[in-house]
Amino acid sequence: MDLLGEMADAYSEYEGTISVPDATLLPRVVHVVLQELSEYFEFLRNSFRNIANAVDQRLASHNLVFNETFWRDFIAKARYTGRTETQTWDFKQQLAFWTAPRADREEAKLKFCELVAGFANADGGAFIVGIRDADRVVVGVSDLENRVKYTRQVLDDCFGPSATFVTLQQIVVPDDTGTDQTCLAVVIAQTHDAKSFTDANGTWYPLRQEAGLVRVDEMRIREARGLGRITNFDFLQQLHRWAIDA
Repeated sequence: MDLLGEMADAYSEYEGTISVPDATLLPRVVHVVLQELSEYFEFLRNSFRNIANAVDQRLASHNLVFNETFWRDFIAKARYTGRTETQTWDFKQQLAFWTAPRADREEAKLKFCELVAGFANADGGAFIVGIRDADRVVVGVSDLENRVKYTRQVLDDCFGPSATFVTLQQIVVPDDTGTDQTCLAVVIAQTHDAKSFTDANGTWYPLRQEAGLVRVDEMRIREARGLGRITNFDFLQQLHRWAIDA
């Protein structure tokens, strides 16, 4: 059609039938096809690069979960800079349900799970157990192996098999005397689905906000995340950059 239009313009006074010779048509077709193929393959190349970069970022974030050097650097800076706890991290001397009286234990477990869900419904986050919140002294966690098992059981009872979005990572941290203390990092991914709780009053969704929790509806969580979110530990990249920033 393009060639016919060009020929018609060139022979505006010609009254016969205009046809495009193959020798003229085929080179133009080849040129157009090659140009479109070039653009298509460039699009594919850029798409694969973006995918590879996204995979590398995901792997880098996930690897930080198990990087003890990163955790020690982060804890050291968070202890001594005086920075207040944020939406993505928290210090705790111990988990309340570990030592709660039997009568209060179920409520303590629920509060712990609600805190975990609040992180998951926001940007993800971590709390470091074994560091006193008031003065940020490293006190460590005693009987860590059994307490890790107990904590995992509580998570599985609350969230079921999906509790794999929480990783319990042991960290060795020197205290103020230089003695190594064993702490526990409870690392929570931002989940692709919203975590909820249901009781006689209905269903609610906890959301980590600054250093506390608020209860919101599911729509607010979905709007905050946008489309295409997947379970991830991306918040660790932010903590890592802050920890190594002089």
